[in-house]
Amino acid sequence: MILHLLRHSKTNQISSSGKDFDRKLLDRGKEQARMMAEHFKNMSIAQTSVYCSSAIRTRETLAILQEEIIFSEITYLDDLYLASQASLLQFLWEKDAEDIMIVGHNEGLSDLASYCMGSEIHLKTCSYIKINISALNWQEAIASKGQMLDFYRPLI
Repeated sequence: MILHLLRHSKTNQISSSGKDFDRKLLDRGKEQARMMAEHFKNMSIAQTSVYCSSAIRTRETLAILQEEIIFSEITYLDDLYLASQASLLQFLWEKDAEDIMIVGHNEGLSDLASYCMGSEIHLKTCSYIKINISALNWQEAIASKGQMLDFYRPLI
């Protein structure tokens, strides 16, 4: 099973509404997402089941990726907004797909990556990690048993 974790790109610190949920990408963040799309172009990622936080910044990041990559299935979920490691694990345990991408936020994504890898992983804005999980299903995935297949963060 493959777990793809992508943290949203660089954002404004404050939204026009004053709500964290509504923060939009900076121009730098948009460029990060375009560079990430280029990184994904050479990967067989189109069949991945994508689950994205419904926050503006994660949706914008994914929309830029979609300019280059056509994903077979995308689901936007309020429950992924600022989700904790425990919430993300529970979410995974309910899935059948063997190839899953979560587009979300810290600290939950970094904590989940650290849990899977058995070492401290910090995902900065627009960081991506691809982890191979050696298990028959997500419920059997064991902490510290993941193998990193890819790590990328556009530097601009």
